[in-house]
Amino acid sequence: MEQNLLKTPIHGADYSMALTHLKQNGLVTIQDAHLAAPHSIHNYDQIKDLLERGAIGLGDIIDLPNCKRSQADKWLRRYEYLATNTNYIDGNHEIFSKGHKTLKVGQKLFTHGHHEFYNEKRISRWKQKKIGKNFWRFQIYRLKHLRSGKNKELKIKPEILYKLYELCKQNECTELYIGHTHRYLNASYSIKNYGFKIIACPRGISLH
Repeated sequence: MEQNLLKTPIHGADYSMALTHLKQNGLVTIQDAHLAAPHSIHNYDQIKDLLERGAIGLGDIIDLPNCKRSQADKWLRRYEYLATNTNYIDGNHEIFSKGHKTLKVGQKLFTHGHHEFYNEKRISRWKQKKIGKNFWRFQIYRLKHLRSGKNKELKIKPEILYKLYELCKQNECTELYIGHTHRYLNASYSIKNYGFKIIACPRGISLH
């Protein structure tokens, strides 16, 4: 196995930067915004506008388990709209799975990443969560979860990397974009003579 680090995309972009990038036909991803949760620092209307303009949502955009119970219906409607009308990929916090699991554009493959980083038992536990169940627990730990991971590089264990390799090969892609980890990575790999690149994006908006 070979690994080569590449130039990192622009992470932590704001709405105006992303809007300009989209107008120039650039690729924009949005990941782990955790809208509806107390630790979210993003604006729903801006995220919605970017997704409607062609940005790709890499999952955990709307955090259904951690919204206020009194706002559950509102956020569920918002999730259902985005999941069915935009390039919206489900993460582990989208517990109803109405969006995509993966999305392929040319040689680029987009997915949240929890199916590769979690085992099936842990994924199943997430699917059993209820809307609004954990809001107050997350309110207590709000400051901890505000950390974006923007300046933290992702370290991938060999067994996880092999899962990502199999996902790339199965979908015949050479670039894999993931969220989930709240950390960044932009590196090329070669496994069994199959070359591919992994772009891990931290919380927020990334320009590629």
